[in-house]
Amino acid sequence: MADQTSAQVPINRLALISAVTGVLCVSMFCGGLAPIPFTDWFCYPATGVLALIALATGIESLVQIRLRQERGRAYAWVGVGVGGVTLVLALCAASLGILIALKLIGLLH
Repeated sequence: MADQTSAQVPINRLALISAVTGVLCVSMFCGGLAPIPFTDWFCYPATGVLALIALATGIESLVQIRLRQERGRAYAWVGVGVGGVTLVLALCAASLGILIALKLIGLLH
């Protein structure tokens, strides 16, 4: 009887969106590291946007799951964790790229 009850409780859609965008932002971040010219111009901004989406939808889905008694808490936490870590890594990579560019053009001594 418990299997039928748990099967009827829906999975929160925002939690699924959070997990999917978290996986996509990791793949975009890794694509930016690829030795293909100019991939970083597209991949790093896309990584930042996807990471923010994963983080925001994950947090919102955790609130909804608690209020509506839905399933999907693990998906939400995956989105929050992966989105947060990837956002920090993308910001560090962008900062490092800016510092290297400034050093190469001679503005930093």
